[in-house]
Amino acid sequence: MTADEPAPRPTARFVFSVAAACAAVADLASKWAVFAWVAGSPDGRIVLLPGRIEFISRLNDAGIWSVGRGAINSNLIFTVLSCLVVPLVIGWAFWSLKPNQRGTACLLGFIVGGAIGNVYDRFAYDGVRDFIQVYLWGDPPYPYPTFNVADSFLVCSVAALILGQWWTGRAEPKRQVALAS
Repeated sequence: MTADEPAPRPTARFVFSVAAACAAVADLASKWAVFAWVAGSPDGRIVLLPGRIEFISRLNDAGIWSVGRGAINSNLIFTVLSCLVVPLVIGWAFWSLKPNQRGTACLLGFIVGGAIGNVYDRFAYDGVRDFIQVYLWGDPPYPYPTFNVADSFLVCSVAALILGQWWTGRAEPKRQVALAS
């Protein structure tokens, strides 16, 4: 390679792998740090923005936003689902992505990394460690379901994938084919 040649770009598989590893590490490290911080606080919470955002310790044996809370064996059900979905997404990423689809690969990596962080919790703690508590509108303020960094990676990446499909118009031809059949 000469000085005039551009450096090679990473492939989608490489981007996917790095994104997944970074998301899993960010999630697990944040849980470790925040749970230790909250445990050392006198009232069991760290207030970041009074009345709006705080860190707390919560174990969620259900799904995201506490979907399925109170169901019998909810942690087992979500553990099995996660253990089925993670390999499917990894397979999808490795076999269907083209080398230049680095953005999609990054988002899929974030989804897998977030899922891996939560699956680790389900095996190690019999539930997912949530710690971000946000209070929305109202008096008293409405408490949004407690979540963690993995949940943020999952929700934001899925939303970005959906919006990306809509924005680029890739979903429209598929919709037209589905309507025609």
